[in-house]
Amino acid sequence: KNWNITHNFLKPEDYRQLSVTMLSTHDTTNWPAWWENEAGTVDEDLFFRKCAEAGINFNLIRPLLFDSARSKHGRLRWIEGIEPVDKLLSILHKRKEEVYILVDLYENTYGEKEKLWKLLEMEGVMREKCDKELFEAILKFNLAASSLFCINTLVDLLYLGDLWEGDSYQYRINTPGTIGGHNWALKLPLSLEELHKHPVTKQIRKLITDSDRV
Repeated sequence: KNWNITHNFLKPEDYRQLSVTMLSTHDTTNWPAWWENEAGTVDEDLFFRKCAEAGINFNLIRPLLFDSARSKHGRLRWIEGIEPVDKLLSILHKRKEEVYILVDLYENTYGEKEKLWKLLEMEGVMREKCDKELFEAILKFNLAASSLFCINTLVDLLYLGDLWEGDSYQYRINTPGTIGGHNWALKLPLSLEELHKHPVTKQIRKLITDSDRV
């Protein structure tokens, strides 16, 4: 992303060559879970703390900024119509320089999903759920990056074969700052021998072969 000026996602050709591109890591949600639960949202605890530091009553402004029905897993999803940034500032009753961190969070997350959907040149109305078509599009986007390295997890790649069932959020390898059986306990839904024979293996190989990485 261009975090400081346009706040938009970079095109694949604009990635630095001396870099690594990936859809997710062992310390984040997988990409489908990010798309469904985190894209276009802000971290609730962080937003609460920054409101407190700025003397803002979080409980009063929360329903004016965020959609409670679509906010989950500690993430706050913006309601529609909070644009431009002046609308945010009017709700917070603050000047930009007083809440620059909150403004930064807003500028880098508001409309985030719509921006990426458009950049991927997906057709039709934006879908909240990550399906195989969307995941294949983001993987191709990822493989096309100018980065020297492209490293993706098996957790992400196996979504091409519909090998994970249920809520994608449950398939997280590790949650930093937490201790418990939910960390480092994720198992592949099939054995390596079965994976070797599965059609998804050929699909992954073809996507890599068709990219500029070979």
